[in-house]
Amino acid sequence: MYVLDIERGGRREAAAHSPGVVEHVIVITGSAEVGPLGEAVTLEIGDCLTFSADRPHLYRAVGGAARVLSLTDYP
Repeated sequence: MYVLDIERGGRREAAAHSPGVVEHVIVITGSAEVGPLGEAVTLEIGDCLTFSADRPHLYRAVGGAARVLSLTDYP
């Protein structure tokens, strides 16, 4: 589990994890676009997204700074 602070206009692309890895991401502050590249969705405070993280994925602040909590679930 980790907290990711994304500055206004910030973007982080993460490499694929091992097969079967799943991430659960909750937005704590701000808005963030999160998810697999090409399929990311915009989340608001309190929203949660669960996705297969065994392919490249994205975290991007939308409109201002954002803080997200990510729980990585390894099989």
